Amino acid sequence: PAEFFGETSVRFSRDNRWLASGSAGHGALVWDLHANDIAASRVEAPVSAHLLGDVAFSDDGRFLGLAGSDGRVHLWDWRSQQRPRTIVTGNAESALAWLDNSRLMVGGVAGRIAVWETSVEELKSMARAVAGRELSSKERESLSLGLARQ
Repeated sequence: PAEFFGETSVRFSRDNRWLASGSAGHGALVWDLHANDIAASRVEAPVSAHLLGDVAFSDDGRFLGLAGSDGRVHLWDWRSQQRPRTIVTGNAESALAWLDNSRLMVGGVAGRIAVWETSVEELKSMARAVAGRELSSKERESLSLGLARQ
């Protein structure tokens, strides 16, 4: 059996192949439940080991959302094991759910709920609509860098 560390949240992927967990002091882990050796299949999120209030897979299973008590929400492309993108909310986050593959709903311990758009292309489209014009190359670059992996 796999070793667990006082998990605060456990979620299955939509296809039930993957199990993700968030824990106090150990960050997030993902296991392949179809592997011959489930313990050896463990992948660990490269985020600080603060208390994670919740974890959730995006609908397509590409991203794992991590809600932290430190006022950060991490978006981890766990299969590529790249460093997660981070949204700084400034609030202790305790729950999250993906509305689709790019919108993430986050709930905090203070009772605040927010929906975050995570697609850079969708954010650029929204910025063009608000500005009523095409974005300059500097504005597009700034928006892309703002959501770059931190």
